[in-house]
Amino acid sequence: MTSLPQIVYLQTMTACNGHCGYCPFDDVYEGKPVERMSIVKHNSIIDWLRGVGYKGRIGYLLHYEPTMDSRLPKLAAYAKKQLPYSMIEANTNGIIKDFDFTSFDVVGVSPAKGLTDATSRAGNCRPVKQNEGRRRLAEVPCIVPMATMPIAANGNVLLCCQD
Repeated sequence: MTSLPQIVYLQTMTACNGHCGYCPFDDVYEGKPVERMSIVKHNSIIDWLRGVGYKGRIGYLLHYEPTMDSRLPKLAAYAKKQLPYSMIEANTNGIIKDFDFTSFDVVGVSPAKGLTDATSRAGNCRPVKQNEGRRRLAEVPCIVPMATMPIAANGNVLLCCQD
């Protein structure tokens, strides 16, 4: 079996309604057209993971708000069916209350205005009150790039989920 990280993050679109100061979303995506990962691309990633026997976590989180993607319940259901031994998870800011999470094993809620355990995204976020005194994930050695495989909406694999 191919050696893969513990978690694969999938960004299915580049949209967010939270605009939290500790997140790089505004610095990277604000003012740009919303990009969506195609269903074909999503399913081909899931199919590839199935083909290599992946049993790690699939996380629908990566600099966006998953509940803004109306396709997400269907995408997560596909992942759950194809990867029955994987944990399917999402992390939301909790702004959208009426969302179907039945295909998910874990749903984390980080209130948009009250998150208390954020990092400074390796120093990539602008200085704001929420980041004061936060630890930086740029300490050596950093294991995050070895433990995660973040895949952006355009299909690019990022070096680190903190970028």
